[in-house]
Amino acid sequence: KGGTALIDLLARGAGVEVCGVADKNPRAPGLRLARRLNIPTATNVAELMAIDGAHLIVDVTGDTTMPSQIAAARAPHVETMSGNAARLLWTLVQEEQELLAQLMQADKLATLGTFAAQIAHDLKNPLYCIREFAQFIEEELDPSRIKEYSHEILMADTYLTSIVEGLTAYTRSSCSEPESVRLADLLDQAVKMARFATVGNEVEIVRDYHAVPSIHADQAELLQVFVNLITNAVQAMNGQGRVTLAIQSEADKILVCIT
Repeated sequence: KGGTALIDLLARGAGVEVCGVADKNPRAPGLRLARRLNIPTATNVAELMAIDGAHLIVDVTGDTTMPSQIAAARAPHVETMSGNAARLLWTLVQEEQELLAQLMQADKLATLGTFAAQIAHDLKNPLYCIREFAQFIEEELDPSRIKEYSHEILMADTYLTSIVEGLTAYTRSSCSEPESVRLADLLDQAVKMARFATVGNEVEIVRDYHAVPSIHADQAELLQVFVNLITNAVQAMNGQGRVTLAIQSEADKILVCIT
């Protein structure tokens, strides 16, 4: 996890460009992440240092022979970070990633707190329905009516399950690696969560989804972004208005608009 955390942090850094990543294991998580970020990869140091433009080499291999290999191949202007300095950076990066994950999880739970009243309202209605129809069944002798009441109970149960599944998906911790995500499904899931933003929500949802391939992303993080944006929109309109969700491709990018 340290390698992916280091690449992720450096790749996001303003004014920082990762020129390349090397690992002797071609299936290393760090190399997989680098490829997804379009960072050049290599399986040996010489191949990596042949890439022009680097100003700093960070050696986090722990290999005692690596400093001499780097010294023999690096250009005079290129600095090196290795040994204790590299281990310190490695430790700080992992701690920073763990702290970030904790802060994101705390933010999700805080958001759920603002949804509490509407969640309670949405749970109460189907539970009341289940209780009432269960009492009807106890007193009913007509099989057709019993079947009708049972169907109503099953519908209420399905609705309750969808609420619980939505809450579970939203509070799920971020994944360590990107996964295949269908943006349309994720936006629809975010809409279900954002319904809890205000009591008596009468917002109209308009979907304008064009054919878009699945993307690789952190599904939990992306869901949180969409929930926050849609929730802000719903609250800004005091629960009444229209939210348009659009997905479209632009060259090599996918654009998601929440209006």
